[in-house]
Amino acid sequence: MAIKNSKCIERQKRTNGLVRMSIEDKPIGNARGFSLIEVLVSLLILSLGLLGVAGLQTTSLRSNQTAYFRSQATAAASDIIDRMRANPQGVVDGNYDAIDTTNLPSDPNCIDSGCNASDLADHDIIDWATNTLSSLPSGAGTVSVDDMGTATDASDDVFIVNISWSDATDQNNPNKNLVVHFQL
Repeated sequence: MAIKNSKCIERQKRTNGLVRMSIEDKPIGNARGFSLIEVLVSLLILSLGLLGVAGLQTTSLRSNQTAYFRSQATAAASDIIDRMRANPQGVVDGNYDAIDTTNLPSDPNCIDSGCNASDLADHDIIDWATNTLSSLPSGAGTVSVDDMGTATDASDDVFIVNISWSDATDQNNPNKNLVVHFQL
């Protein structure tokens, strides 16, 4: 039995008295499907696109890590500035004028018993170096003062906070720093 104007032609075959039906696909015109080369070219184009997306994802992760470190450095600078504002007598006495976290003072252990301005400044410096800057890889900080030529009036002093860290995600410039100038 044959059906005209169809892609499929059914044929009956007789084998050992049984009737078997088979369907054969006959191509219409030049439509023959995809060749192996077309499939391989499509896979190559798809692979290149996926590699591009993976590269963008890697760059995005690197940029996010760098932004995170910069945010942590900004928070560390704000932390020492807030500590200085909370201890105005320590600022006037010059206890915050030359801070370098690579050379820490001894811990006065006075928080529970009450600190004077100098001891509180020492505690602030130690706490800032050990807790706040530890969130940065190779984090270090300095605070210096620029008295603007009026050394007798501490209210005119401009302080400079410099936070430095190492950013391994930036291979061109791994040593980063953030400088904040402020006046109390």
